Amino acid sequence: MNFEITYDEKDNPTYVQTWDGYCSVSREFEPEKDGWMLDQISVKDFPIIQQGRHIESLVHLVNELKRENFYLRNQVEQWRKSAGF
Repeated sequence: MNFEITYDEKDNPTYVQTWDGYCSVSREFEPEKDGWMLDQISVKDFPIIQQGRHIESLVHLVNELKRENFYLRNQVEQWRKSAGF
């Protein structure tokens, strides 16, 4: 589950928005129910994780482009054969 906490000007939690991939819920922050969220480690504290995710997306993009290039080259070969070159 992902969540985001909204704070007031005194840095007190006021609202929490949760989403689990299917449903997004925004409600007031309840310390008894939502207190565990304040103790969670944020991924933002580790920039290397974000960098790794960027690299992963670039690898996926390169692989997608290589796959598309492979198919396009095969089509060129087929067109050349059918055109008699």
